[in-house]
Amino acid sequence: MDAVRDDGGWAGFWVFAASVAVTAVFWVAARPAVLESQTGLGGGVERR
Repeated sequence: MDAVRDDGGWAGFWVFAASVAVTAVFWVAARPAVLESQTGLGGGVERR
C-alpha cells in the first residue's frame, strides 16, 4: 500500500519503515529549545 504496488514484495515495508524512522527523528528533535527557535522564524510569537 505504501509503495503503490500489488505484487507481495517488500517495497511497501521498506517505504513504511523509512517513514517511521523519519517520524521518530523529528519526534526526538522536537525539544522545546528547537521548537522555540523555529517558531521565532515565523514572527509574532510571545512567551507568557
